[in-house]
Amino acid sequence: MKKLFNEKKSRKGLVLMGGGSRGLAHVGVLEVLERYNLKPDLVAGTSMGAIVGGFYACGVSPLEMRKMAHDPWLEEYFERPNIPFFARRAHNFFDYFMVENYKTKLLNKIGFSQKDKIEEYLKNVVGEVCIENLPFPFACNALDLISGQEIVFTQGKLYKALRSSMSLPLVFEPIRADDMLLVDGGLVDNAPVELARKMGADLTLVVDIHRSFKKMEPEKIRNAFQLLQRTAEAILVKSNEERVKKADFVLRIDLETAILDFSHPSEVINQGKQKAQESLPQLKKFFSKHH
Repeated sequence: MKKLFNEKKSRKGLVLMGGGSRGLAHVGVLEVLERYNLKPDLVAGTSMGAIVGGFYACGVSPLEMRKMAHDPWLEEYFERPNIPFFARRAHNFFDYFMVENYKTKLLNKIGFSQKDKIEEYLKNVVGEVCIENLPFPFACNALDLISGQEIVFTQGKLYKALRSSMSLPLVFEPIRADDMLLVDGGLVDNAPVELARKMGADLTLVVDIHRSFKKMEPEKIRNAFQLLQRTAEAILVKSNEERVKKADFVLRIDLETAILDFSHPSEVINQGKQKAQESLPQLKKFFSKHH
């Protein structure tokens, strides 16, 4: 990939990992960076890191993202299905993603064709902006199940790229684009440090939100979602650890939140904010470095 910058000045790349609900910690980190005017020159993200990074790159502030996690107007935007499983009130737009996806799967089984409400929501947030026209460089990735290749988005509609990058198999519907079938980019590179370098970053900061793989009692895996989470963590843990090591600075945030548990978004955001605040001297040093 051709570098986007030719200047000699050191460029700082922010890398936002995928991790489902744990990715909300990225919002808290961005709150601290913005407060102290520590601005990355580019952002590379995957899955939830792509969502947060893409929103940020197109001008959605961390404070706005925090508010979106409890946005009441979603009740009007998404139609709640009459399904006992979703009888409780959804907490945030990620809950609505799950509701809408579940409803779509049910309707598909009986032959109805439905619009992708998740894509519509992302489009409502970021508009028709193309990645190449964002205020500063952003890229995210997805995995093409047809070719088995990583697909990197550096141009085209932002909302379509974000929808592709977040499509965790068995949870969200894959995206069909041309002759590709796109799923979650975290499956192929969950800490896209090398992507940030190819974009032109001389120094990279990765926000590490992956959960260490610890022994678990069998009875704690009680449903399909927990089984999926455990499987994904087992597959990705070694890859995550190896890729994170490639960064120049790692902001490690220890989170025990399950990847599909979006019931306490503010708590996760605050954990990211607290860790960034505690690491402020190191962050300031990183952003003041020259290559």
